[in-house]
Amino acid sequence: KDPVNSGKIIERASVAVVDAPSGKAAADLEKIYRTGTIEAIVGNLPSNSLSELAKADIFRASTRQDEGGTQYYEWELAASPATCSEDERKLLGVCPYKRITLVSAACVSVEGGDGAGDGTKLVTLTIDSQVESFQRYAKDIRQGIASFRIQ
Repeated sequence: KDPVNSGKIIERASVAVVDAPSGKAAADLEKIYRTGTIEAIVGNLPSNSLSELAKADIFRASTRQDEGGTQYYEWELAASPATCSEDERKLLGVCPYKRITLVSAACVSVEGGDGAGDGTKLVTLTIDSQVESFQRYAKDIRQGIASFRIQ
C-alpha cells in the first residue's frame, strides 16, 4: 500500500508456468530477446496480462544469470490506454502511458519423482503497476523482478 496516497503500489503480480519444447525453449527466449519487438514478447510468452500489451512500448530489456546458471530475460513495457481525453491527446499528441509492466522469463528443466511433469518449463513473472506508482517506487518494483529466482 502506498503510504503517500493509500493506493496500490503493484496492481498485479502473476506467475505463469507452461511446458516448453525441450532443448528449444532457451533458444526461443534468446530469439524473443534479440528480436526486441512487442509482438515477439506478447506472441510467445505465457501471461494472462500480456495480451493487453499488444501496442505497448519496450523501454528496457536486459538479461541476468543467477548463481545456479539459470538465464533470465527481462523487459519493462509501457502501455497507453486505447482511448484518452481530448486534452491529453492535444497536449501530448498521443495517449500518455498509464501502466508499466515488468516481465521476467526463464527456462528450467524439471524432474518429477514419478516421471510426471518432467521436461522443460517456461516460467514468467509479470508485475503490473500504474505509472504514478512506478515513478515513485521504480527501484523497489525493479528489485521485485531482480529477486525472482526459480528453485
